[in-house]
Amino acid sequence: MIAVRYVDDPEFVVPLPGDRMGDAARADWAREAVGATASRHGADAVRSERAVDFAARAQARISHEGAAGVLLYAPSWRVWTAVRIAVADREPAPEEVEAFVRPAALLPPHVRITPDLAVGRGVSSTVLVSADPALGAVRWLFVPPGRAIRIDITPVAAPAVTAVAALTEVFLSTLRIEGVAGDLSAAFDPERIASPLDTAGRSWPEWTA
Repeated sequence: MIAVRYVDDPEFVVPLPGDRMGDAARADWAREAVGATASRHGADAVRSERAVDFAARAQARISHEGAAGVLLYAPSWRVWTAVRIAVADREPAPEEVEAFVRPAALLPPHVRITPDLAVGRGVSSTVLVSADPALGAVRWLFVPPGRAIRIDITPVAAPAVTAVAALTEVFLSTLRIEGVAGDLSAAFDPERIASPLDTAGRSWPEWTA
């Protein structure tokens, strides 16, 4: 398995173990992990057993898929999300890039260029996944030579998407992946993939405002 490393900032990052766990062990881990974050930010960080259940389901997902991941807690919105990091040992075909960054959605996904990170420059795609309740999600794609790095977050309340995406990119700035030095594949052009600004010059869709 390709090594994935990042800075574990206990203020808002909870590593998701990649090991297979039984239901009881997973529930115990989730309760302890969520409780540790709650102790830093107050009891409201837990929001009852739903946060514990969310953490357990996120761990089960990434362990089943063989991916890496973390939980992120955004204190300003009291929002949890799970970040999944999947690394493939081949570059995506153009149609796979388009399908990932512009999936079927209620509104056209908005695609922007990321800052330069240790894994290179990529694109992020903001997607409205539900209108009632209004939920949005973001996904990131990086394509170094011979690899594809796909990252996504679980949906959050639409007004919180911008803040959660910004927090996620703070986390991604610490991401290091074995064999990836920041170079881009010759076939991957973030500028070509990104959405143009709208007529008001905005780079985020209106529903995130």
